[in-house]
Amino acid sequence: MAIILQHLSDGNEYIFLGIGVEGQKNSISSRMLGEFFAKDVPEKSTLIAACDSFGKIVWLNINDVIVVEVDGEKPAEILPETIITTPSIPIPDDEEKTNTEEKSNLDEFPEDEDWI
Repeated sequence: MAIILQHLSDGNEYIFLGIGVEGQKNSISSRMLGEFFAKDVPEKSTLIAACDSFGKIVWLNINDVIVVEVDGEKPAEILPETIITTPSIPIPDDEEKTNTEEKSNLDEFPEDEDWI
């Protein structure tokens, strides 16, 4: 019962183990005092835990791999024939989330501009 993944850029194959989320924090400078009052903005990206032929566990970006085999069968053999191309739901970029959060935080207290 294995799911085989193929890395799109180098063609290496891996065994799927699970999914994880990587978190980072980036600092955004404030408008007035720059880095002195920098705001930490969390960023998340989805990663796949997989292992190579040596058993070494690696973390792969979810957008860099495709499934080539499930339990010894190709996905096309398991799934019914697709009539329309598979709709892809884009994973939101961390930049879009950051920009949305940043805009919402800026508009949160518009009256603060009056005292400056």
